[in-house]
Amino acid sequence: MGRELKPCPSWAAYKRHLYNSEQPCDDCIAAQRVYMRTWRPLKPSSPLPPHGTVATYWRHRRSGETPCESCRRAFNAYQRECYAANRAAVKARQAAA
Repeated sequence: MGRELKPCPSWAAYKRHLYNSEQPCDDCIAAQRVYMRTWRPLKPSSPLPPHGTVATYWRHRRSGETPCESCRRAFNAYQRECYAANRAAVKARQAAA
């Protein structure tokens, strides 16, 4: 005696379509979207960080743009800090050995 399968349209049927390597039907796609909206509600949009930060440098990169000068300078400063911290850690390990 097996489990009773959920009929189309449902989120479970959508997952079953994918598991069986099938193209989900339109009704199951709609049911999956409704499920995801209720399971993971949309976050209210927050204001974008100002230019001249590492976060906006990566936002430029993700959107395929060339980073602006202020964002590039902020990222370069961050990289210099990371490299300096790494060098200091290596020197500390070498001195301890």
